[in-house]
Amino acid sequence: MKKTLLDMVQEILQSIDGDEVNTYSDTTESLQVTNIIENCYWDIVSQASFPKLFSPAELQASGDVTKPNIMYLPETCLSLVWLRYDDRTASNVEASFRKLMYVDTDEFLQRMYALDATDPKVLSYDTLLNSGDTMNIRCRTDQSPSYYTTIDDYTIVFDSYNAEVDTTLQADKSLAFCEKKTVWVNDDSFIPELPDKQFTILRNEAKATAYAQLKQSQNANAERKARRGWI
Repeated sequence: MKKTLLDMVQEILQSIDGDEVNTYSDTTESLQVTNIIENCYWDIVSQASFPKLFSPAELQASGDVTKPNIMYLPETCLSLVWLRYDDRTASNVEASFRKLMYVDTDEFLQRMYALDATDPKVLSYDTLLNSGDTMNIRCRTDQSPSYYTTIDDYTIVFDSYNAEVDTTLQADKSLAFCEKKTVWVNDDSFIPELPDKQFTILRNEAKATAYAQLKQSQNANAERKARRGWI
């Protein structure tokens, strides 16, 4: 059963014989419990992937004709599982989202720098990376992308784009399946984004941690339930 942040704070305070509160920030102790719950939440999220956190999304287009084969992972996404791109042409207007192949950066660079920069169907340009370094990028301009890589887990570089169809790769022609970033909000009514089963782990991990940190003792029952939940 899911509970709000205030519900969990009150439950844990009652368990450790703490003061009654009407909001998570009423007392120093309730704030400590809030921090414990948040830390336990991030521990759970970092150790497990939940289906409800994965969903389709569009990539962000560069919108810059000087770097037409670059797109970006949305800020709401943590990781990219797979990627498709609509390879429709001027003569075939039916949407056709073809799955693209991911290649690691080293292989991508080998393929990219094997392109002849003097070929009229190859675009060569320099771009500034997040690190502040400049990198030469090459891509074909006569076909839809077939593979991609990521330089910094945010910038996605494709092998090509079709200049006869678009001046840059388009957001609405991309279809990515991403793991969404989760958020934590210190608000009484906030409900952490966890599946129902993981809520038991969160509550019992937080309760066991509160006992250890605030009372310098153990709650064997909470520890046992949390361990059973993980198993």
